Amino acid sequence: MTLDFEKYTNAFIIGAAKSGTTTLCLILGNHHQVCFPGNKEPSFFAFNEKYQKGIEYYYSLLKPTDETTLIIDGSTPYSRCTIFPEVAQRIYQVAPQAKFVYMMRHPVDRAYAHYKHRWLIEVNPGKPFTETFEEYVEHDKMCIDDSLYKLQIEAYLKYFTKEQFLFCLTEDLNNDLSGLMQRICSHFEIEEMSQSYLEEKKNTKVNDSNKVRDRIVKNKLRSSPLAKTLRLVTTAELRKWIYDNILSKTDIVKKTEKSFIPPKMKPETRQKLIEYYSETTSWVEETIQRKLPHWYV
Repeated sequence: MTLDFEKYTNAFIIGAAKSGTTTLCLILGNHHQVCFPGNKEPSFFAFNEKYQKGIEYYYSLLKPTDETTLIIDGSTPYSRCTIFPEVAQRIYQVAPQAKFVYMMRHPVDRAYAHYKHRWLIEVNPGKPFTETFEEYVEHDKMCIDDSLYKLQIEAYLKYFTKEQFLFCLTEDLNNDLSGLMQRICSHFEIEEMSQSYLEEKKNTKVNDSNKVRDRIVKNKLRSSPLAKTLRLVTTAELRKWIYDNILSKTDIVKKTEKSFIPPKMKPETRQKLIEYYSETTSWVEETIQRKLPHWYV
């Protein structure tokens, strides 16, 4: 495929994972000037097996229209410099004028949310929690490292200027969507999105762990002999009513649901992590010129 990559503004929503990037990409995906790859997270510049396919392979994932001015890659592995140290350099070689958005969330809350996501979706899909957060991060440092925002961005500043970045907070996605999207559209040099559309998208959450847990529990129930029989003799609407009003209140469902609720982080662990992330928090405050006292508790 022949595609003039320099014809477009090249943008990357690089992370951090579990900070609302998927929700942000979903909202931007309906903008007429924006083109995403078929998969929101192609991770082309991270994984060697993909990168070795060559840039033409990456171009083939893009389907710009005549209105497209902005190509966005929303791969969160791009903010994992401890695992993928070559990403920033690889992006620079293709798109030195690229623009970036980096979403940041309370680092401890993000790390815990990442633990839930890793367990339920990526590492042990469909399996109940058998490890606490403390046990899990002993062998999966990603959950801890992805909250080291200063470290992750410094890997990029070897190649890009700070002006090429827009640093955003997850709480603004939840509490000031209109203001956040106005800043993002301005940074990406695209038209602002309509207020009516943004109002409609308020409170949108993708990959919510509670929804994931509910889906897993329901899938387990669907595999039972009773559920298979019900599918033959009932409508989808009736099955939903039976689940919501009868099955969800039974002990077996409650017990199954409980097994997919992760153990809470220990208070002493939280305090240690707050101290561990103190340099990152100070860096974020200085970078965005905004005090974040709730990040210290």
